[in-house]
Amino acid sequence: GNLYAVNDGSHTINVYPTEGGAPGIIADVNDGVIAGGAIALSPGDDLYYSPNTYNRIYRFSSDGGGGLFDQLPQGQAIYSLATTEDGTLFTITNVGIYRYVNGESDRRELFSTFEGRQGISTLAMSPDGQTLFSTFGPALFAIDPTTGAFSQIGSIPFENEYLPGPGLAVYVPEPSAACV
Repeated sequence: GNLYAVNDGSHTINVYPTEGGAPGIIADVNDGVIAGGAIALSPGDDLYYSPNTYNRIYRFSSDGGGGLFDQLPQGQAIYSLATTEDGTLFTITNVGIYRYVNGESDRRELFSTFEGRQGISTLAMSPDGQTLFSTFGPALFAIDPTTGAFSQIGSIPFENEYLPGPGLAVYVPEPSAACV
């Protein structure tokens, strides 16, 4: 697949073809790209974007069409996005995780809350779609994408009393690679 990146300087979302060549622009400031932010690609090649700490999510097709997907209530801030193979979108906010079943904006539901946990959070879906991973401050959690059940699986060490910044990448080796 292609590589997608939000360019905070030019307020664009760029697509970089894997076969090489010049990058293209699939959205710009006129489409709602007002700042850096979270992006997630759906299995149908729709790209979701949310400006950092805003309450809006945009959806763009790979050819550049699209616009506002959903707007959360005032005072809610979106930090990260993730999708599943069936197109379900997850977004983590300052009040919890919302789930949009099958990527439909009218099927938004508050999927999981995290009272007592703090820190800017990120989301990442495992390649097999069986686990949603998230950080809350220095803690790393595995979340069941069906039930919303949390389990802490680790902690990120940090020094000087500063919490690590947002960011999470998930790598799960192919089963055959684990046996090599």
